[in-house]
Amino acid sequence: MLVLVMLNFGAILFVMYRLLWRPLLKLLDDRAHKVKGELDAAAGAKREAEALARAHRARLDGARGEALAILETAREQSAALREEALEEAREDAARILEQADKEAGLAAAKVKAELQEEVARLAVDIAGDILSREIKAEDHEKLISMGLARLGPEDA
Repeated sequence: MLVLVMLNFGAILFVMYRLLWRPLLKLLDDRAHKVKGELDAAAGAKREAEALARAHRARLDGARGEALAILETAREQSAALREEALEEAREDAARILEQADKEAGLAAAKVKAELQEEVARLAVDIAGDILSREIKAEDHEKLISMGLARLGPEDA
């Protein structure tokens, strides 16, 4: 009986080897190839992702550099515009001061001419008063006081 059990066991092993072992090995090999293919694909995707990340970093660095260059250009233009505006303001202020000086000079000349006219008129009036009558010492002092009185309130 032991022989029969051993023969049955051997037959089962043979059948299992023929029917199950090869398909099982094939299934395991297929699975190993599939896993290896997926790992290779994952490694390729990882390399591609890293390459894309490097490209994005390079673009970001380029964009940052470009943004900094634009900011620097804007600062320079702003400084130039500010200087230009200040220079224009200085020129306008100088022009206004010059105009004000001219106007003040004209006003002073006008006041001076009016004052000269008034002094001349008063001198003629005083001279007419003097010539129209005979002058005594008392009259002389009185005429001078009257002339000075005429000049005094108008001057002040």
